[in-house]
Amino acid sequence: QLYDHKTEALLVIPRIIDAAIKGGANVGDAYRVRHLAVLKVLEATDMMNTFMPLKDLIYDCCGLVVQAKCDIGKPLLVRKIDTLIQDNPGAHLSSEMINRELGMNARYVRSRYRKLTGKTVDRAVTEHRILSARILLLNKTRSIADVAAEIGYQSLSHFYRDFTEISGISPGKYREKLLGNK
Repeated sequence: QLYDHKTEALLVIPRIIDAAIKGGANVGDAYRVRHLAVLKVLEATDMMNTFMPLKDLIYDCCGLVVQAKCDIGKPLLVRKIDTLIQDNPGAHLSSEMINRELGMNARYVRSRYRKLTGKTVDRAVTEHRILSARILLLNKTRSIADVAAEIGYQSLSHFYRDFTEISGISPGKYREKLLGNK
């Protein structure tokens, strides 16, 4: 009977993702949350845990749609930088990369971005990396070190510092809190 519930849950996931994308959600982000929902459903050991990931997926997708709608009012330069950050999550946005991708002077872009958003490009990169890490940490089979490396951190202590600063909790405690591991 659990198998039937898992099958039902897995069949609903693509519909939720399609609705989010039609609502304007970033396709890459939508597929990332889909992947996590599938993993959670497959790991479920009872009916309640089979359907809980669907609730989380709906919340995540709603958040992605709202974020996409909020992006509409952003200046073009900010949207371009944010897209560059999302498309290159593990990369450091060097001046050369900004020049090449945007065809603009990197110093000007960095200055303008800070003036428009109140934060530096580097801070935006770090925040996006930590958001990606929070999603990846939901997969309990992956080590914290693997997650840090995947999102571009070469130093585990640097990752812990940034994660704790932005999330207010260490990566291990974050995972424990969400997954109930002790």
